[in-house]
Amino acid sequence: MRVRLSIIALIFFGLAACGGGVGPPAPAGLGYSVPNPAAVTYMTADTSYIEIDAMGQMMQMSTAQSATVNAAFADVAGAVQVTLTYEDFGARLTQPMGAPMTADESGIKGPLVYSVDRTGNVTVGSVPDVTGNASTLFAPLSTMQAFLPGLPGMGVGVGDMWTDTVSYSGDEGPGTISAITISEYSVVGDVTVDGRSMLRIDITGSSVSETEASVEGMDVFQSMSAMMEGHMLWDMQAGLMHERVLTFEGDGTTEVSAAPMAMSMQMNGTSTTRRIN
Repeated sequence: MRVRLSIIALIFFGLAACGGGVGPPAPAGLGYSVPNPAAVTYMTADTSYIEIDAMGQMMQMSTAQSATVNAAFADVAGAVQVTLTYEDFGARLTQPMGAPMTADESGIKGPLVYSVDRTGNVTVGSVPDVTGNASTLFAPLSTMQAFLPGLPGMGVGVGDMWTDTVSYSGDEGPGTISAITISEYSVVGDVTVDGRSMLRIDITGSSVSETEASVEGMDVFQSMSAMMEGHMLWDMQAGLMHERVLTFEGDGTTEVSAAPMAMSMQMNGTSTTRRIN
């Protein structure tokens, strides 16, 4: 599954340091095709809290992001092309060594465009021009990998399970990222939301990531491991995700070339994606 995590690419140290009742089985072939409608809007909200042990001195950081995202789907050469356009975006990072950092949609110029196969494997298309503080607080590559869940691409019924593994790496923001996410899905049953039948699928998973960057002449390396759990609701009539809610917690380390030793971190947070039309 493409689990969305608020991965902090840099730790600013002195410088800027995923049981319900039994219901009917899902439609045969739970996999990606162009949904109906082919264009919808999602609202996303992500928060994370990090406590850092900097040589015995405890410091706290937090991030918060929210966005309204227009998602359009099209059949292109037998794959589903996904275009995500940010109608609005707000992000804020607070850290103990300086003023909060904020960003909005003005720093995201253009859409995210990528393709997914039947099970949701991503082929990167194009990314927006990300400028200013958004270049640190908005992560195009991670967003493409995280926005849509992994699907089995075949018929499933209540009690069925599948596992999805996602591995990716590349340039992101002021540095690079390498990440692996393993997610397990379990079909719980049907629920009704606003008169529409939704399939509830529970999610558990784990993720490991490494980021590297250079900031003001100093090298920064961060590694993070996290566990997550939550659920998603799949709109069986429309053929798309209606909602996904995840909580996560983890730990890791940050190394800064100017610091004498690595700093340990503890992290927890939440991530919500919900269709609003």
